[in-house]
Amino acid sequence: MANSGGGSVRVVLRDRARAIARNPWIWTTLAYIAGVLIRVNYTLRVQPPQKYVYSDMSLYVGLARRFASSHEPLRPWDVTHPLGYPAFLSLLVRWDDTLVRASYVQLGVSILVPLAAGLLGRACFGRRTAFACTIFASLYFPFIDFGALFLSEVHFILWLALAFAGLFAASRATTRTRGLLLSLAGGLALSVASALKSVALPAVACFFAVHAMGQVLRAPSAWKRTLVDIALRGVVTAVATSPLLILLAQVCTRANRGHFCMTGNKVGADFLLGHYGRIASMEWGADEGRTFHFG
Repeated sequence: MANSGGGSVRVVLRDRARAIARNPWIWTTLAYIAGVLIRVNYTLRVQPPQKYVYSDMSLYVGLARRFASSHEPLRPWDVTHPLGYPAFLSLLVRWDDTLVRASYVQLGVSILVPLAAGLLGRACFGRRTAFACTIFASLYFPFIDFGALFLSEVHFILWLALAFAGLFAASRATTRTRGLLLSLAGGLALSVASALKSVALPAVACFFAVHAMGQVLRAPSAWKRTLVDIALRGVVTAVATSPLLILLAQVCTRANRGHFCMTGNKVGADFLLGHYGRIASMEWGADEGRTFHFG
């Protein structure tokens, strides 16, 4: 009897251990907690952002300090990068000029990135992909590193992931109303992402084009209804994105001496340098003592 009882206890314990080992929530939570601890150590001890202000970080911090302390008008060299991040950073500079608290905000945003990645995975392919995306984003070093520098990348990753999560969820919505509401949420997140990086807009344009093509090929007989639904979601997304983009375009165009730009005046140079390998850099002549150099 004793042996039988001991054997049954071992069986129960073994079954429970197997159930725990097969539970994705446990492993995902452990990976996420590990990612949080790594981020805390890396951001606060290994690479405090306030001690590494150079290159693009210096540009963002310099603009943020200007926004916080003066009303000097912007010039063309001030809008080479989208103004969303330096404007946000200026609020943190007003709060704490040492940038220590700003580094805490960077850390907080970095900690949210794996959750946004998981949400995107869930919207695209379901729960298993959500777990995989969360684990990957928790331990992927570039995401950790971006959170420990005063750069717009980690904010952009967060908001673009949320934007696409909303748009993918809208494409799978069971009712038109639900789809439009999710498109509205995705558009609001997209407007923030666009204020951080210019590449957000063409990415979403490609999403709608490919999505429309795929849906029409999938159900050719219902192409009219399909295109109407996608067009409605596109319009709602554009409406939600427009207010912030219009404001950014007004500020950027005014700083660029009347030459239109939406989020920055070097988008064309970035595209050329990224797709034409024989050009290493581009330099404009001096403008009021300033030299434009992209590369």
